[in-house]
Amino acid sequence: MIAAPPSRNAPCPCGSGRRYKDCHGALVATAAPETLEMLLPQALDAQRAGRLDEAAQAYERALALAPDHFDALHMLGVVHFQRGSFARARELVARAVALRPDVDMARRNLRLVDNALRREREHDRFRRWIDAVERPDGNYAYRLRAR
Repeated sequence: MIAAPPSRNAPCPCGSGRRYKDCHGALVATAAPETLEMLLPQALDAQRAGRLDEAAQAYERALALAPDHFDALHMLGVVHFQRGSFARARELVARAVALRPDVDMARRNLRLVDNALRREREHDRFRRWIDAVERPDGNYAYRLRAR
């Protein structure tokens, strides 16, 4: 640690040739602490602009401040839905609905997520069926030639 000279305008004791205030004595600006009132509009703006990673990060920071905040849970769930991350979306939106079952839009979004999960499961089941039934095994071409 460099000892501060009697004046911030004095040469820096480190030998850099600069004034102490421009070298080791530079004042560090401290960032204002984030608040929900700041984070939620920022997240919503990013979400509306399609910057889903930025929106998710802002909602996550809001949830770090208030883990049971209805709007942050609900909208982070919507972001995950938009990304196609339906299981995580369901978890978040269901938590929001548990907090505020009176909000119709949250209940509607939970139904949308459930439908998306159902379609995803059906698609996976169909893919497995196709793989099992429709795709020939390695001996298929050999058996055709033998016939």
